[in-house]
Amino acid sequence: MRWFSVLTIRQIVFLMTLVTLFAPIAVGSPFTYRSLDSSVMSVDILVIAPVWSFGTGENFYTAGLFVFEPLHIIGYLSVTFFGIVFGVLVVRHCQDKCSRKWVRVAALASIAVPLFILALKVPTYLALHYLAYDGPVPIQLIVGLLVVRSHRVPGSESPWFNEERAASRYSSSQ
Repeated sequence: MRWFSVLTIRQIVFLMTLVTLFAPIAVGSPFTYRSLDSSVMSVDILVIAPVWSFGTGENFYTAGLFVFEPLHIIGYLSVTFFGIVFGVLVVRHCQDKCSRKWVRVAALASIAVPLFILALKVPTYLALHYLAYDGPVPIQLIVGLLVVRSHRVPGSESPWFNEERAASRYSSSQ
């Protein structure tokens, strides 16, 4: 984990760009249906990343690999937007232009939309008695938080700065 601390800003920008744009952020099964005799259930799988998506099944909209397809990128913007914001804020934090608080807020927002979609579909899955997962794939979230946790900006405060400040306030008040 400490190897993130030796990365330069340029390397962090490259890493976060790769992870933000190409790592999957959500898995879904948007089209669920039963056959005419109700004996077989078929679930299409959809893997979503900001610039690509991959789907299985017979539906023309989701089947196959779509890379840099404008309609897919725009269609999944509600799921991918906060992930892109999170990637930008991780880089800005490593440049000492953004606080950890805003990175944490963006991290929660990036995972909230896919979790909300998962929460909406769980009752359906329980009613149909099948196991499925429609939700986030937190690869970008994990990598981004590891970078933020381990990267130190040269000349920035020590990790014990808050304790040192509290101790100095306590000693000066007595």
